[in-house]
This record gives sequence, C-alpha cells and structure tokens, in this order.
Amino acid sequence: MSKNSVVERVFYSSWSEVYGEPFEIPQNEMTTPLNSRLPYDIMKNVGEAFFKAYQREYGLDYTIFRFLYIWTISE
Repeated sequence: MSKNSVVERVFYSSWSEVYGEPFEIPQNEMTTPLNSRLPYDIMKNVGEAFFKAYQREYGLDYTIFRFLYIWTISE
C-alpha cells in the first residue's frame, strides 16, 4: 500500500476468533484482549495491527469488520 495513493479509507475483513477464548460473556470488544492461538487467527491480528500502525504513521483511515463464524444446517 503506497502512502502516496489517493486511498482515503481501507476496509479489512477479520473475524471474531481474533479474541480467542472469552474472558467474559458477553464479550466486549473494548475490554477483551486479542488472545488468539491458531495461526489463521494470529495472522488476522497481525493484519489489524498493520492497519492501526499505518493509521498512526500516515493517517490512513480504516474500518475492521469482525465477522462471526457462520454455518449452515448441512455442516
């Protein structure tokens, strides 16, 4: 991502498993630490950290969508 581009906001698709095992129920995204243990979840944490750092350094706005795991009856 170039800091010289005309991009004003980035949307990042993450998922709810970045929180790992819950410390409280219901989980509160403002107080629950990101404590995932699986490689895919950890990489989603890294991606989120990248956007937070880029926003601090260059002012690029971002939105993180944390989707829930969705399954169907056939699973």
